[in-house]
Amino acid sequence: MPNLEQRRPFYLSEAVTIGYWLVVSLVILLFFQNLPEGRHVLAVHVGYLAFVSGVFFWIQRLPPQLQLNVRTAFAAVMVPVAFMQLAGVVPYLNPIEMEANLLRIDERIFGVNPQEWMQQYYHPALTEVLQVVYACFYLIPLAVGLPLLLRGRHKDAEVFWTAVAFAFYLSYITYIVVPARSPYIFAETPEGRYLLTYSSELRGLLLTDRLRASIHDMERIKHDCFPSGHTAVSLVVLLMAFRQQRKVFWVALPVVSALIFSTIYLRYHYVIDLVAGATLAVAIVWVTPPLVERWNRRYGLPDDPTTVPELEELPARVSQRLR
Repeated sequence: MPNLEQRRPFYLSEAVTIGYWLVVSLVILLFFQNLPEGRHVLAVHVGYLAFVSGVFFWIQRLPPQLQLNVRTAFAAVMVPVAFMQLAGVVPYLNPIEMEANLLRIDERIFGVNPQEWMQQYYHPALTEVLQVVYACFYLIPLAVGLPLLLRGRHKDAEVFWTAVAFAFYLSYITYIVVPARSPYIFAETPEGRYLLTYSSELRGLLLTDRLRASIHDMERIKHDCFPSGHTAVSLVVLLMAFRQQRKVFWVALPVVSALIFSTIYLRYHYVIDLVAGATLAVAIVWVTPPLVERWNRRYGLPDDPTTVPELEELPARVSQRLR
């Protein structure tokens, strides 16, 4: 009989990551003729699917006390990798760009163009602060989630990182359905010049120009507006902190608020992107805890991922499979 530590069922956070690569690989398989290098892109995604699955199987061989920490670190690395790979997928799978529609929705809601209206509040010091906060986006989940691991709150950490994984990967999949570029990019297109007019430049103090250029260059995918991943992920982190770490919540609240505000101020998103991201975040925070509990109960996984159940404690169908 194989060692149970080597062949336990996947945790939900692992299944979400594997599921993302599987879904995108299947979509590419169905429509790879639309991609300039369809076979190559498909091979890359299938390769990552196999790689991610293999790593998660390998992690099962580690001592239980290490498994959660190692797969959390691995998942954190794979999130930006998945994001970068979308550059060769989104513009070709769905060539209908939605920027004008998103802009019109904003104008119907507010009666003005929020992008142009925001210019009255531009100030170099504010721009500098908001650009730095925006650039720290990937650090926010780590800053809130790592204390759970360090304090040994493994059950809460499992729920937290599962919710964060949902937020990232559901946002990425939605980019395929609703491809849209940032307002600052759209404003440089012929249609954008007609619909969106900026009369003021975004000027910071020391780091703004460098950070904006670095972010633009590093983000290979430009059709990544709807929903706002910055809003969805940051709100998931904030709402989970409210449920799990109330003191951390009050520290994170001004940072997350500034980051969400910065997405409009810095011309990265339309307001409707934020609404969609916030809606996604609330739904994820609402469903993830019971989903994790139900998943663990169904597959006989312990609430604390650093412990291993006895084989007899597993559901009969899982126990029989592992014998």
